[in-house]
Amino acid sequence: ILADTLPLDAGGVATSYTARWEAEWTPHIFTSLEGQHQELENLSFAYPSTQLVTVDVERGRTDRVTAGGNIWFDGGIGVYGSASLIRSEITEGIDEGKRIPFVPDWTARIGAVWVHPLQIRAQIERVWAGPQASGPGLPEIDGFGSTNIAISWEPLEKRIALGFVIRNLFDEDY
Repeated sequence: ILADTLPLDAGGVATSYTARWEAEWTPHIFTSLEGQHQELENLSFAYPSTQLVTVDVERGRTDRVTAGGNIWFDGGIGVYGSASLIRSEITEGIDEGKRIPFVPDWTARIGAVWVHPLQIRAQIERVWAGPQASGPGLPEIDGFGSTNIAISWEPLEKRIALGFVIRNLFDEDY
């Protein structure tokens, strides 16, 4: 769960611990390995299909391990990929011992990017999310994939960023 997207209720707290190792094997090949542990309090998830029903989690935790890599070619072209394994658990409250809703068991992404010297960037990526819990007494949500494209421009020495993103480009159901 990303800290800036946490569905915390008033008084909710997220404590994160992260360790990251990065390597530049050549001027064009980069890899990383990251581990993250989060302790969460007072989460409240609204169901995607209706904002009227919520699932509240008093306390929970997540553990995530992510491996990633980038390869940069000549001409401002690069490819990247990453994969994460995620374990989540409700540690206090209703459904104690079960997975936190809407946190997938794994995620993966691959993509290609082109960067122009005028700070114009174009990107296409494929993102997958594994199965995830949906709440008390409800069926598990199947994994899904999505194709996304983005274009951005950062003029004035990157002091301003303008961008356009299309998520789920092919309108896949999930």
